[in-house]
Amino acid sequence: MSLYTVVTGGTIQAADIDQLVNTLQVPSGSTEAKTVLVIAGAFQTSATVGNWIGTVSQFNTAGSVTLSSTTLTGVGSITVSNISSSGANLNAAATGPSNTARFVTTATFNY
Repeated sequence: MSLYTVVTGGTIQAADIDQLVNTLQVPSGSTEAKTVLVIAGAFQTSATVGNWIGTVSQFNTAGSVTLSSTTLTGVGSITVSNISSSGANLNAAATGPSNTARFVTTATFNY
């Protein structure tokens, strides 16, 4: 589905409403990709470095989250948890004390 800009002050068309509904409800089979950079100070080994990643969808919950193009610096592998209709939590454990423990990844939410 390609998005288009609705003209301000124009007549609301059925396609305008469909676009809004499809954006907020994300139909089954759709994906939403976000590039994520998380940087945090880790005071000890295994300290959690992570963040909540929000999605556009506010009604449907993604069936899974796929991570790709991942770069890890001072942290172990990334875990995905708490997948809900508004996003998911991405966390990684620090491999040692660091002021710049970080990860960069592309998170794809699969509906």
